[in-house]
Amino acid sequence: MIAVGQGEQPAQQRPGRKMKTMPRGREVIDDRFTLEQLAGFGGMGHVYRARDQLSGSCVAVKVMHDAERLELGRFAREGQILATLSHPGIVRYIDSGITAEGEPYLVMEWLSGDTLAAHLQQLPLTLAETCALGRRVASALSAVHRRGVVHRDIKPSNLFLRGGAVDKAVLIDFGMARRPLADPKLTVTGTMLGTPGYISPEQVYNVPNLDGRSDLFSLGCVLYRCLSGRAPFRGPDALRILLNGTSEQLPRLRELRPSIPRPLDELVARLLARQPDDRPPNADVVASELLAIEEGDLGSLPRPRRSSSELPAERRLMCLVLARLAETARPFDGPDGPAQLRSLHELIEHHRGKLEILADGCLLVILCNADAAGDLAWRAARAALGLQRLLDDGTVAIVAGRQALGPGLADSELLGRAAALLDATDPATIRIDELTSALLRNRFDTAAGQLRGELRDADRMRLLFLEPVACIGRDHELEQLARIFEQCAEDRVASMVLVSGRDGIGKSRLGQEFLRRLKASGRPVEIWLGEADALSAGRAFGLLAQVVRRALGLDGHPIEVRRDKLRAWVERHAAAGAARHAEALGELVGTPFDGEEPGVLATPRQRRMLPSDELGEAFLSFLRIECAAQPVVIVLENLHWGDLPTIKLLYAALRALTAPRLLVLALARIQVHEIFPQLWADRCVQEIRLRRLPRRACEQLSRHELGDTVGDDALKALVERAERHPAYLDELIRAAAEGKGAATPPTVLAMAQARLEKLDPAARRVLQAASTFGEVFWRDGVEALIGGDDTAAWLAVLLDQGMIAVKDDGGAGEVAYRFSHPLVREAAHEMLARDDRAADHPGAEQWSG
Repeated sequence: MIAVGQGEQPAQQRPGRKMKTMPRGREVIDDRFTLEQLAGFGGMGHVYRARDQLSGSCVAVKVMHDAERLELGRFAREGQILATLSHPGIVRYIDSGITAEGEPYLVMEWLSGDTLAAHLQQLPLTLAETCALGRRVASALSAVHRRGVVHRDIKPSNLFLRGGAVDKAVLIDFGMARRPLADPKLTVTGTMLGTPGYISPEQVYNVPNLDGRSDLFSLGCVLYRCLSGRAPFRGPDALRILLNGTSEQLPRLRELRPSIPRPLDELVARLLARQPDDRPPNADVVASELLAIEEGDLGSLPRPRRSSSELPAERRLMCLVLARLAETARPFDGPDGPAQLRSLHELIEHHRGKLEILADGCLLVILCNADAAGDLAWRAARAALGLQRLLDDGTVAIVAGRQALGPGLADSELLGRAAALLDATDPATIRIDELTSALLRNRFDTAAGQLRGELRDADRMRLLFLEPVACIGRDHELEQLARIFEQCAEDRVASMVLVSGRDGIGKSRLGQEFLRRLKASGRPVEIWLGEADALSAGRAFGLLAQVVRRALGLDGHPIEVRRDKLRAWVERHAAAGAARHAEALGELVGTPFDGEEPGVLATPRQRRMLPSDELGEAFLSFLRIECAAQPVVIVLENLHWGDLPTIKLLYAALRALTAPRLLVLALARIQVHEIFPQLWADRCVQEIRLRRLPRRACEQLSRHELGDTVGDDALKALVERAERHPAYLDELIRAAAEGKGAATPPTVLAMAQARLEKLDPAARRVLQAASTFGEVFWRDGVEALIGGDDTAAWLAVLLDQGMIAVKDDGGAGEVAYRFSHPLVREAAHEMLARDDRAADHPGAEQWSG
C-alpha cells in the first residue's frame, strides 16, 4: 500500500473524505483562536485562517476531522516535532490542543505567498534562484536533522515561498516527519510514506531507521526539477514512478541543459545517488557547496547582492594531529603497502577526520565538529594513538585551537604550533599542547605533556575510590540516589535512575561521588561500569557487552585467559544453571569457544535482539545469579551514545527478575530523550535533571578549593564569570589556583564555543557580528555588517536559545539586545579573525556602543 503525501489543497471536496465547513458565528478555539475562513485541507485535516486574540496576528489552524487512530498519532507527532524546531526556513509552531468537540488542532504562523509547485507552473527558476532555494532548504533541513528528525516528504508543494520570494522558502507539512527510533506503531507494516517522484530509494524499500540523507535525496529531486524543468522520475502511475526512482538512470543535468555549471551538476548527481553513503553526509555540506557555486560564475546571471562588509570565514574549534614517520619506517612500501594505506584511511574515517599529506611527507589529520570540546579532543587522542601504531611508532603531535577551514590552514598559526611541537618531540612519542591536555584530563594518561594512552577502567576506578571529589551543591541529588539504592538493597527491588543534563553540568561527578560513598560505606556491592562513546554509538549490545566484560574482569586479557575466566565463572555457578548460557555469554563479550575472536557479534546473532532470545536469556541468567549474591549497581556512562538493544534488555531485567537488588544508574546528556524517544514513559525509571549550581554552592566550592588565597570580591567575580556552570567553574578555579590571571581559560572558551557551533551557521554569523559591538547591540547594526533580510528571524532564534536577551533601554529608535552572559559574547568574538574583531566595518560606525 502506498500512502502519498498531500500538500495543502484548495477548499473543495476530496473523494473519500467528509468535508466539514467552518461553523457559523466564527468558532473560537480555546478562547484564543477565532476561525475566519476555511483555507484548504492537508493530508490529515482542514486548515483555517484564524485570528490569534492574544497577539492579534493572523494564524493557520489545522484541525483533524473524523481521523483514524494512526492519523491522530501522526498529527500529534507533527505538533510535538514543530514545537522543538526554531528556524526562519521552518513554519513556526504557535500552539496545539483539543477543541471542545474533541478534535485535535495545531496552530502555526500564517504564510502569505505560494508553494514552489505553484510557482514552477507559472515561471521556471533561474540558476541563481535555484542555488538560493537549495541553500535555504538545506539550512532548514540542518536544523531538522540536528533534532534527530527526518521530514520524509520534501517536495515542491511542501516548500512555501514567503511573499513569493524563492530565497525565503519555508518548509511546511511535518505530518510524515519522524525520529529514526520513534514508535514503530505510527508506521503500518507494508505501508510506505512519501511522494512518488521525490521519495528516496530507502523509503521505497521501507528501510528502518532512516536518517537525514533520505531528505537530501528528495532535495536533489527538487533541485533537478527546478533546473531541468521536468520531474526527475516519471511514469504512467504512482507504482511505476516509484520503481523508476529505484532503478532508472537519470540523464545528467548538463545533458539536458549544458549551461549548468559542472559543480552544480555534480552536486545534484551526488544527492540523487542510490546509496545513502554516496550522498553528501549532511545538509550543512550541501548548503556550503551551494554557496560556493552561487558565488562562482553562473554565466551571465548577476550574483546575489551581498554586503561589501560581510564578515570572513569563522574560526572553528578543531584539533590537528601531525605525524612524522620514523626515519627507517616504510609502512606503505612493499607488497603490504596498499593494505596499510587503506587501513590508514579507514582509521582516519572512523575518527571522522580529514587526512592530508604535506609537502615534507608529514601526515596531517584535521578534526572538527563535535557536540562538546572534550568529545573532539578524545577523537583526536584516539586517532593519534592508532596512527602511531600504524606508523611503526612514528612521532605525533596534537594541538587544539581555533582556525578557519580552507586554504589558509596551510599557513595558519595553529599548524605552525603543531609543527613546532612535533620538532620538539622525541621519536616514538605523542606530544600534546596544554589545551588538549586539559580537555583529556581524567580520561587519558597525559603526564609531562605526553599522551601515553587511555586510562584503563582499573586506573579510573582506583582514582574514583581513593580521591574524593568536591560535590558541593548536589546534596539533595546524592541523598536521593542513596535512598533509591537502600530501597533496592533492603526491599530486593530493581530500579533505574537517569541522571541527565547538559555537557559539563556535573553528571559524571555526581555519579562518581555516589559510587565513592557507596564503596566507602563498607557494605557488599558489585559495581559494573559501561561507557558509550560517539564513535561506536548505536552498536547493538555494545554497552551491554562492556558491562559483562568488566563484571567478569575480562578486559585487557588475551582470549585464552578470557575463556578461562568465563569457564571459572560457569563452574562456580554450575548449580544455578550457568552452563546453559556459557556459549551465548562468550559470544556477547567477544570470547567465543570456537577458536575465533570476532570484533563484534556475527550477523545471525545480531538479528536476535529480543530479550526473550538466547542472548537476552543468557544476560538475565547472569544478572540473576550475581544479584542473588549481593546488590548490583550498573553504571551506564554517556547513555546518549548507547544502543537500543541494551536499553530494552535492561528494561526486561527490571521487569522480569525476582528480588533482584539491582540499581541501573544511567548518565546522559539531555538529548537522550530525542535519541531514544518514548522509552522513558510508563517505565520504572526515575529521572534526576541536573541544573546549574546555586550561586551559594559555587562560592562554597570555590572557597573550598582556593582557601584564603583570593579575596571575597575576586571570588564573587570568578563565580559570576562561571555562569554557575560546574565545568566552567572547575577550570576558572584551576586557573586562579595556578595564578594565571584574569583571562578566560582556553578550556572554558573551547567548551563555550563548542556550544555555539551547534547553532545554525546563519545564527552563528549573526551572533559573531553582534559581538563586534560589545555587550549591547542593535539589529540594524548587525545588518550593516552582514546584510541579509533574516536578521530579525535569527535574533528570535537566539532569544529562544538563551544566547541573547532584550535590553530595556533601546538606542537610535531600535530595540537593544544584550548577550545573556559575557562568556557567550567572548566565545562568539573569538570565532572571528583578529582583524575583524573591532566594530570598524563600513556602515556600522553609528551602531557602535
